[in-house]
Amino acid sequence: NFTPLKADELLKNIYNLISASGVSFSYEINPVEIIIHADGGQLEQVLINLIKNAWEAALHMNNPIVHIAVSLNEYQRPIITVTDNGSGIPEELLDKIFIPFFSTKQHGSGIGLSICRQIINAHGGTLTATSDIDSGSTFTIKL
Repeated sequence: NFTPLKADELLKNIYNLISASGVSFSYEINPVEIIIHADGGQLEQVLINLIKNAWEAALHMNNPIVHIAVSLNEYQRPIITVTDNGSGIPEELLDKIFIPFFSTKQHGSGIGLSICRQIINAHGGTLTATSDIDSGSTFTIKL
């Protein structure tokens, strides 16, 4: 169910939903009036999963940081990045993290990132990840 979503309202809703669980993040939207055409519930599910994963990755740091940036590419299409300052994902695992049932977490099911990628693919977009050991990771959604 694709509808126009104001990026600012989307992120405010997500912040209100997950801040009660102790998860914290900052965000910036440039330009502020970005509209994303998507299924609001599904995009919210993807972003919550990415933010929670990022928070878990950064939680052991002295100053855990999760930052969301929403911008437009050269074709005026939305790009959403979720960045953390965690320990990073080893290069040999980076290709595997979107495979169903693969998890680096002790109690993880390995289904979250796979579903996130499927949802973004169904929106005609892409979900990719980059990472630097000891610097953190960035997940990029291009819609």
